Amino acid sequence: MEDVTEKYSNMIQSFECDFSLLDIKQRSKVITKKFQVDQRLIKDIELLKELSFGLRYGKIKIVQGNNL
Repeated sequence: MEDVTEKYSNMIQSFECDFSLLDIKQRSKVITKKFQVDQRLIKDIELLKELSFGLRYGKIKIVQGNNL
């Protein structure tokens, strides 16, 4: 298995940061206009925030393997 955390970490953190900079009303407007919001998208954004936090503080790693 290979640790590929660095390969994806910056992209994930940047994307999450873009949403975090918006307040809740702005975020809802952006999501509604761009993605026709549904509950799955909201849950995915929350998971993205958790993932970004975990990567930033070394609590989560992304590994790539042949037989996962």
